[in-house]
Amino acid sequence: MRWLNRSTLKCVERASPSTMAARYPADVPFVDGDGNAASNAAWVANPDLSGWDGVAQYWQTLDGDTPREMNAAEKAVRLEEHRTRIRYALIADFESYVTSHYSPDKENRLRALLEEAHRLGLTARAAYIQTGFTWGDSVSTYYSDKLSEIAGKLTVADLDSVVWDFSQYDATDPGVTWTAAVAING
Repeated sequence: MRWLNRSTLKCVERASPSTMAARYPADVPFVDGDGNAASNAAWVANPDLSGWDGVAQYWQTLDGDTPREMNAAEKAVRLEEHRTRIRYALIADFESYVTSHYSPDKENRLRALLEEAHRLGLTARAAYIQTGFTWGDSVSTYYSDKLSEIAGKLTVADLDSVVWDFSQYDATDPGVTWTAAVAING
């Protein structure tokens, strides 16, 4: 007997109702009042999967107990959900990468020191500090380009092809520090 999970759309093959009850006790009952295998809120019993023939798994859904391909509107929603997940992964990686090099506190202290250097005419100090912000701008440009790339993709496969690697900027990070900056008096 085959069982289809309603939320994951994954099948469990050749499992009796008692086997399903033992494996998934929170989802019982797996039988009707006559003791016959029956669908429940979490599982479809013996689904006819022919509605999914030739349909990519990403576009599969259920109508009640009936597997079918998503319609165009459902596919558009699913595509945007996928785009959002990829965008959020990029945002998280970008923020993690940048803050691993320059924490918000360090960035704020360096920004204040840069403003002071400009005010006092300490051009060498300002130039040194600026290298860190220039590096950050290059990382931000790469990030922005990747966001644009994600926005321009029209299929799940194209979205899945978008990759990024912030570590390529490791070698160019000037490693600006407050201590080194204040030591520059020119």
